[in-house]
Amino acid sequence: MALYHLTCGRRFFAAAIVALATFTGVGAVNVAGTKPASAHTVVAQPAEPTSATYTSPENIGDGTPPPTPAADAWLVANLDTGEVLVSRGEDVVASPASVQKLLTALALVDELPDVKKKQRITEETTNVDGTRVGLLRDNEYSIDLLFHSMLMASANDSAHALGEAVGGQDKALELMHRKATQLGMGSTTVGTTSGLDAPGQGTTVDDLLKLSHEFIKNKYLMTIVKTQTLDFPGGYDHNKKEKVQGYQIQNHTRLVGLVDGAIGLKNGYTQEARGSFVGAATRGDTTYVAVVLRAQTQSRQATADLLNWAFNQKHPQVTRTVAFEDLSTPSPVASVGGAGGATGEPREEAGESQAAGIAIPNNVGLALGLPVAIFAVVGGALMYRSRRKRSRTGDWKPENQEGSST
Repeated sequence: MALYHLTCGRRFFAAAIVALATFTGVGAVNVAGTKPASAHTVVAQPAEPTSATYTSPENIGDGTPPPTPAADAWLVANLDTGEVLVSRGEDVVASPASVQKLLTALALVDELPDVKKKQRITEETTNVDGTRVGLLRDNEYSIDLLFHSMLMASANDSAHALGEAVGGQDKALELMHRKATQLGMGSTTVGTTSGLDAPGQGTTVDDLLKLSHEFIKNKYLMTIVKTQTLDFPGGYDHNKKEKVQGYQIQNHTRLVGLVDGAIGLKNGYTQEARGSFVGAATRGDTTYVAVVLRAQTQSRQATADLLNWAFNQKHPQVTRTVAFEDLSTPSPVASVGGAGGATGEPREEAGESQAAGIAIPNNVGLALGLPVAIFAVVGGALMYRSRRKRSRTGDWKPENQEGSST
């Protein structure tokens, strides 16, 4: 408000000073608006060195030490209360790989309420790297089928197609950014809908715990992650000018059989991210989730062992508690300081890279912003001097003499 009562020159000058300070400190932007660690960078080492190869303990019964995954970060926690039984590397920021698709699904599902609606596939979608379900260009697939193939078969082409269904990849990343902010995932930076590695993209085991807590509330998405097999339809291959037969897809998580009461959720792997896994199981009134990031080997088995160990503890000891956001009330971060404005709508003035949580290197910010900011400071000073001169001669009167409201 006070800035509105300054003269135009002074406002220009003050704003320019702020711009100069901002540009000299620009860095990677994450969902909380703070500077995160670079993806794939360990910012806090695990309490003890982990082996390069994971081997299941001989005994994970009541009172035994917890399994120790060969990973940079992991935890097992009560998914309803956020009570963590054991964790390591909770401050490690690492690429999520395909467990990112949990956030993609949760962020986009409300934007696509008609799951029977068809989405036409573009050539760009068919050329996405990594694991694909084989979507055919210019064929149409239901939103429901795209969600199933993304979460079950970890299909990167389906993740890309869902991004196009909500208005494009930038819009999808914006929605993911907003959802992560609402969930309090303050160490998460999103860069792709698929989880393929991207500059600055990263998350933590605590943030994935928060995501899982909200994900299991969605009955539609939970039905998908529990589905083990699905018949995927064929279509017409416009490149080869021939029909393609349908085929069966399987659930890649494959926790069923390893953990009694397994309910999903998602696995992931890239060469850069290594293995990631988010697995959950319910027995009686208790649901546990195990999260593993940057596993060297056996991320699935380590996740299963953590879950089985947790259920075997008759009197589980809580080491700490992760607080969950209550989404029944508007998030102050999302409505004021997040991707949206006061109404929660995207801010048009925000750059797409910032709104989506994509990293902006420091040298780029300085190279582009510093000359502009310096020019603005000089211009503001000259304008201020000119205004003062005219005010002394009676040719100029201050703006908003009666005051203004914002």
